[in-house]
Parts: sequence; structure tokens; C-alpha cells
Amino acid sequence: MLKLLLGLAIIAFFTFLVYFFTKKYRRRKNFFCQFSQFNERFLAEVSYTKRPLPKFLTAYAYKGEFESLLRTFYQSLTEESAGGRRTFFLEGNEFSFLTKEQINFVRDYFQALGRGDSNAQKGYFGSVKSQLAALKEKSEIDAKKYGDLYLKLGLLAGLAALILIV
Repeated sequence: MLKLLLGLAIIAFFTFLVYFFTKKYRRRKNFFCQFSQFNERFLAEVSYTKRPLPKFLTAYAYKGEFESLLRTFYQSLTEESAGGRRTFFLEGNEFSFLTKEQINFVRDYFQALGRGDSNAQKGYFGSVKSQLAALKEKSEIDAKKYGDLYLKLGLLAGLAALILIV
């Protein structure tokens, strides 16, 4: 009985460990899904209602890292409207799930956000739409592929450890 409980604990431990390691793929998928949705909303905003950018940023609720990114961007807009320069950086371990190219893409996107007239905004963010769709699709595929693969590998590693112990 004790060996059975120990075996189940080992399998559960390895499965949880692998679930923890695949967190970056799930975070990336959630980030780019929300980012794509934000871009769609922004394009509609620029085309129709044309609210000021700070009001638009607070109009919709987002979750996780993307919400944190928007909060940081909103603070940089507040500093800019108070007479400072817009300084927007992606720092720290909060965005460690993104690659350097993705971080540069996000930084460039938010540096261009709210700059220029509505036609220039529509043109730029309309062209970014396809890149965002590709990033979203790739992150969804990676999350599904690696999440399932690593979960199975964790289960098999737990079973292997159980066999070695018994």
C-alpha cells in the first residue's frame, strides 16, 4: 500500500513539474490572444469612436501579463501628458516567456500607439494585424504541441522512476 501511494506521488510530482515548465507556452498564448484582441479593438476605435488613448486603455479589461503591460503603458502616457517623455520598457522576469524579437515587436507597437493621425494609425496597425495573427497562431500551436508533449513525457518519466524504485 505504501509503495502504491509513493508511486502515485512520484508520478504526480513529475507531471506537476512538467506542467510548471510548460507555463511559458501557456502565458505566451494568452498574451498574444489578448494582444490580437487589443489590436482589433484599437483599429475599430481609430476608425469609429476615436476616444482619447487613455480612455480607450481603461475601457476594456484584460488579464495577466498583458494587463500589466497596459498598466505600464498607461503610466508612461500619464508621464508624457505631465510634460515628460514617453518611456516604455519591457523589463524584468515578467515577460521572460517572450523572445527578444517578440519583445522588440511589442515595444515598437506601443511606441507607435497614439502617435500620428487616424489614417496613419489605421495603416500601421492594419499592417501589424497579420503579424499579430501569425504570432497568435504560432503561440497557440506551440502551447498545444509542447504542452501535450511535455505532459506525456512527465508522466512517462514518473512511470520510469516508479519502475526503478520498485
